[in-house]
Amino acid sequence: YRNVRIAAEPLQKPHPPLWTAPIEPSRAADAARLKANMVTLIPNPGIKALTDAYRAQWQAQGGAAADTPLMGVTRHVVVADSDAKAAEIAHGAYKAWRHYMAFLWEWSGIAFPIGMIYPDDFAALQGMGMGIAGTPETVRRYIASTVAQTGVTYFVCDFAFGSIPYADASRSVELFAKDVMPAFR
Repeated sequence: YRNVRIAAEPLQKPHPPLWTAPIEPSRAADAARLKANMVTLIPNPGIKALTDAYRAQWQAQGGAAADTPLMGVTRHVVVADSDAKAAEIAHGAYKAWRHYMAFLWEWSGIAFPIGMIYPDDFAALQGMGMGIAGTPETVRRYIASTVAQTGVTYFVCDFAFGSIPYADASRSVELFAKDVMPAFR
């Protein structure tokens, strides 16, 4: 909006925590200059370049490693009692999510970047390392591998995407909290 006065001020002073969503190393370095957290959704090979650029800039400006802001990744995650059940939930739900994601791009007059980040089916997404559907053990291994490959310090899970029924999303969160999160304390 133009010429709109906003009188409300943020509760946090001087402002809420800043988050950026870089997709290239120069933007990750900009985030470090701003002392902002970052989260991205690109494939793992590209993330390592982002976290390396962020850390290099953070150190170059005298930041202590212990004070480095969060560097994260967002992934589709389904946790269930079996790998097969998780895959069944994810595949149908992702198909609906992918359809409507493409619809939003196209509705806005922007060509959807087909297959670049979000392929047509969950199996392909999982094959790209961009999502996981499995037991708590499968998901723990996936997250540990993602962290090792990318250098992220923050992991964002999209548990309720597409047409996932509430009961399945709720169970996924429950299993994640009980059987996955404790491994990363």
